[in-house]
Amino acid sequence: MRISTHLLLFVSCFLVACQSPVSIETLGTYSDSSLKSLKRKEVLVVGYAYDSKIRTLFEDRMTAALKAEGIDAEPSYRRLPALQAITSQSLAQYLGSAPSAAVLFTEAKAVVRNETSKASGSGMSLFDFADGQWQTETNIKVQTSLFISGNSSHVWQTLQDIKTKGASPVDALVAEIVKQLP
Repeated sequence: MRISTHLLLFVSCFLVACQSPVSIETLGTYSDSSLKSLKRKEVLVVGYAYDSKIRTLFEDRMTAALKAEGIDAEPSYRRLPALQAITSQSLAQYLGSAPSAAVLFTEAKAVVRNETSKASGSGMSLFDFADGQWQTETNIKVQTSLFISGNSSHVWQTLQDIKTKGASPVDALVAEIVKQLP
């Protein structure tokens, strides 16, 4: 019996994808029918994160992904380096600066970390924790909203549920957001 190499490749990729350390489920998306495309917009990418490394990583990756789609984008940390500078007033000022201005605002709404023992057997001791015998799974609810000049509310929004086992979800999240954008 001969098995197609394409079938083997497909099954291999499927099995690897099923075991991915990051999974993303879109819980809901809203889109205003008046927004057709971001191609003629100047998008300020905001990754509202208290950890500056995560903020910079997300904003850089999202900016690069938008530019790859032909969308003019800039990370917010260049204009607003301090997280405290990201306010509704500063974002409204940016949106009022040009008719083509837009803000893509992403923030974690909830983060839950669960730790389970990797140790087998019935007895566990306090020392198992110190030996790294714990596996951490992080669940993150992330909301992304798009605001454009001339609108008083968001014109697009999505909510994702991310589950990760130690891997960074940034690249997967960026890909999912870009895929869903109008």
